[in-house]
Amino acid sequence: MNAPANTPRGSGTRGEPIRRPLEARFVGVLDNRNDGRGLALIKAHTRVVRRYDIHELILTDEQSAIGTIAGFDESHCPNHYNVLIKGPRRITGVELQQRPGDLVIFLPPA
Repeated sequence: MNAPANTPRGSGTRGEPIRRPLEARFVGVLDNRNDGRGLALIKAHTRVVRRYDIHELILTDEQSAIGTIAGFDESHCPNHYNVLIKGPRRITGVELQQRPGDLVIFLPPA
């Protein structure tokens, strides 16, 4: 059974952080696809997101675990992080029929 969306997850032991789900809204939706962007995932597996920060979500088919965050790229920092999300194939936000204002929820690992 899934925990309610506002329930913290994680044990806080052995370096495992206790996290809450993160709710955000799209402020823009792109319709571009780029091969060979030269993105380089950083070694950190997590990032802190401050309220009102804006980041770019990129759907990629180059990593494992569909629907999970594959990693972070800093090529546009300090403006924003690129957050890479694993999908079954590369698809644009417009093709996903996302719209500015749509809700996106990031759930911590169970």
